[in-house]
Amino acid sequence: MQNTTLLLTFINNLSSAIQLEQILSIEPHPDFTMRGWVGECALVGKAKNKIYDIDVRWATQETIFYQNLWDFGWNEQMLLANRHQELHKLIIYLCAPGMKMIKWGVHAVPNHFLIGRNWISLTHCYIQDPHPFTLPNLDQLNLDHNNTGYATTANLTDRVPTIQREFAGVSLSLSHVPQGGLRTKGLFKDANPTRPLLSIVTVVYNGEKYLEQTIQSVINQSYENLEYIIIDGGSTDRTLEIIAKYNDYINYWISEPDTGIYNAMNKGTKLATGSHILHLNADDLLFEPQGLEFLNIAHFEDNHMRSILKVNLQNGRMTREPIEMTKNSLAEHVTYQDHFLQISHTAMVHPGFINKINATSIFSEEYQIFSDTIMLIEKFNTESVRLSSVPLSIFRSGGASSNNWLILIEMWREIRKQPAIWPKISRWLQLQGVFAVWK
Repeated sequence: MQNTTLLLTFINNLSSAIQLEQILSIEPHPDFTMRGWVGECALVGKAKNKIYDIDVRWATQETIFYQNLWDFGWNEQMLLANRHQELHKLIIYLCAPGMKMIKWGVHAVPNHFLIGRNWISLTHCYIQDPHPFTLPNLDQLNLDHNNTGYATTANLTDRVPTIQREFAGVSLSLSHVPQGGLRTKGLFKDANPTRPLLSIVTVVYNGEKYLEQTIQSVINQSYENLEYIIIDGGSTDRTLEIIAKYNDYINYWISEPDTGIYNAMNKGTKLATGSHILHLNADDLLFEPQGLEFLNIAHFEDNHMRSILKVNLQNGRMTREPIEMTKNSLAEHVTYQDHFLQISHTAMVHPGFINKINATSIFSEEYQIFSDTIMLIEKFNTESVRLSSVPLSIFRSGGASSNNWLILIEMWREIRKQPAIWPKISRWLQLQGVFAVWK
């Protein structure tokens, strides 16, 4: 157990902005780790009316510097608590000798990257010596020394994938547009034949505010059988600068004007080499680093729908959707066929839906925000979908997809064009949340 007086002095010397009065508790760090670090201890400190959650970690690799906007140590219970007290987070990285210091000192994370209302500030501190901790024997920490990269850089090959998909109405003009990523260097993901290769696609236009956090949530996944594709619509802000920063960790990206969000998402689908796809837009992010591990035992023919955590940008309040699933649909790895899914909001579809790529994976480009629902109805009526209440993604609400009037207008247009879809849409209108309903 560390001397609390020494710890108090050490923490207060880090920054004049952080001056603790006392350390309330000290515990071993939770048994959780990501690439590049292992936990030392977890503290709770008090400073006047402020409470600090303090994580002390041993940093062993430079990969920690590409986690700073996403690896906050949250969990679902914390995010849904929606507390209002003065609660702050401090993460201290004790960087190993010889480690290249990309950053040093104290860095406050911009508030717009904070999710929910659990913490009202988050600060990172990167230091080497001096500190009051004894360097552990890293060889005894069971570190995977071969696991030094990111999910997107693992299992690369120079063999060009043989998967070539042609989808009606989806065209690409890649010869004269800005593009980059590992594919342009002749490096492709080597699909593991026993697990789905998941293609994660992010579409973005002038998305500098949140894009970097989205990227970090993807490349730091523990499930390495994934590729990451970014489709930019010709941004004029710092979006391309952010993409360039992560060029060596993105499998492929292009930048060219598009005709709308579904046109961009369809481009990503055509460019995907995986068997499955997840559309994660530039203001969404994956919930946790182990969130895709269930794909290790997934069947190649299955689609997967999981819960999402929704954050209201106006007040920071977090909710979980679906709120519940009826009967035994909470069970994972249970197939529901011929069951109708009701969905309360089109925006809830793609951040929580991993779908098997086929002709039904293409979105109608006729609508602005209703095509998600059309695609989901088709998938649930013709294919196997496995449901789980475990959160997959975090969705920021308040954009164009929150326009309920536009949803109703586009829904009515689809009903007039396809009257047989009305019974399915009428159920969609009945409830808030996602429910599996069967006869």
